[in-house]
Amino acid sequence: MQFCGRCSKRTFKAAQKMFKQHVIDSQKFTLTANGEVKKKCKILGLDEQIIVRFVRIILSTGETEVLVTSLLDSDKYTTQTK
Repeated sequence: MQFCGRCSKRTFKAAQKMFKQHVIDSQKFTLTANGEVKKKCKILGLDEQIIVRFVRIILSTGETEVLVTSLLDSDKYTTQTK
């Protein structure tokens, strides 16, 4: 299952850096479950780690958005918007 979601400025550390630094447009990162989420992963037989891609885009309004997605192929899924 593929997914894409919008990050707030207070979410993942990788997303926070992308909001602040205007150098990186796309970055892969491994998220690791901990605490209660880790327990639920074990019960459900799910991996405790997932590789995601954070993508920074600039909207036509000039506002910065950071998305988190499972679409890891940066050649196939570029950061360019139309």
